[in-house]
Amino acid sequence: MKKLLNTAATGLVMAASLAFAGPAIAQDAAAAEPQAEAAAQKATPALWRVSDDDTTIYLFGTVHLLPEGIDWESGVIGDAMGASDELVTELGEIDEAALGATMGQRGVFTDGTTLRSLLDDDQRARYEAVVTGLGAPVEAFDQVEPWMVAVTLSMLPLMKEGWNPEEGGEAKIDAIFDAREIDAEGLETVEEQIDFFDTLPQDVQVEYLMSIIDDFDEVGTVMTDILGEWREGDVDAIAALIKQSFGDPVLYKRLLIDRNERWSVWIDDRMDEPGTVFIAVGAGHLAGQDSVQDFLQKRGISVTRVQ
Repeated sequence: MKKLLNTAATGLVMAASLAFAGPAIAQDAAAAEPQAEAAAQKATPALWRVSDDDTTIYLFGTVHLLPEGIDWESGVIGDAMGASDELVTELGEIDEAALGATMGQRGVFTDGTTLRSLLDDDQRARYEAVVTGLGAPVEAFDQVEPWMVAVTLSMLPLMKEGWNPEEGGEAKIDAIFDAREIDAEGLETVEEQIDFFDTLPQDVQVEYLMSIIDDFDEVGTVMTDILGEWREGDVDAIAALIKQSFGDPVLYKRLLIDRNERWSVWIDDRMDEPGTVFIAVGAGHLAGQDSVQDFLQKRGISVTRVQ
C-alpha cells in the first residue's frame, strides 16, 4: 500500500489539488453525510519538548484531515500552545490565490502530453474505472500531471466519509494562534513542497498514481487505522503504517528523511534564540527511525516526550 504518501506532505498542497478535480467530483466529495452530534471524543496524540535555559520548542504531529468530534487540542497540548509565543508549521501563512496559481502552473501539462498517454493499456483501464466510478468522464484529468492526480484522488474517499481539512491539525492550530494575532512561520515554501512531487521522474509519478488507483477502496480504512494510533499517541504504530505505505525508497527519502534532517537543523539554530515555539508538522515526520527527533539526537539535542 503506497496511498499514504500524502501523509508526509502538507495538507495545503493536497487541498489545492482539489481545484483540478472537476466540479462533479468536488461537489460529490463535499456532499458527505453530516455526522451526528455527539460529545467530543478525547484524544491524546504525542507531544515532545526540546529546551534549554531560555528556549523551549514543542513538537507536535498533526493529521491534515480529520473527522469532526475529536478533542485533541485541550489538556497538555492546549497548555503548550498557550505557553508558546511563536508558531511554526510546514508552510506558515498561505496566500491561497498564489497557491492556486502555482499549482495551476506546475501541476498541468503544457507540452501537449496527456495523463492517459503515459499509461499502458492495463494501467489505463484500471485508472479509467476509478475515474468513471467517481462520476467523471475518463478525460477529466487528462491535462493534469500524475503526481497531482494521485494526491487529489487520495483525498476524495476521505472527504466523502466526512474527513475535513478544516477539522485537521493545521487549521485548528492556526485558528488558536490567529486569535492571539500570532502568524505561523513556515519551514518550507509552497514552491519547495510542490517541487518534492513535480520533480519526481515521470515513471515514479505514474507508479505513485497507480498505487493510489489500486488501493483506492482502502484509503478510508487505512487512514482510520492511522487516526486510531494517532489518537492514542502510538508513534511506533504510526511509523510502521507510514513505512508500509512507501513503495519507492526515493519517495521515502525525499518526502520524509531529507525534510526531517533539514528541519532538525532549523530547530538546532532556533535553540540559539530565547522564546517558546510550537512546531506542528505531519505526524509521520515525528514517528520512527529517521524522525525529526532522531536527527536532533544525532546533533546532541535531547528530546523529551511530554504526552
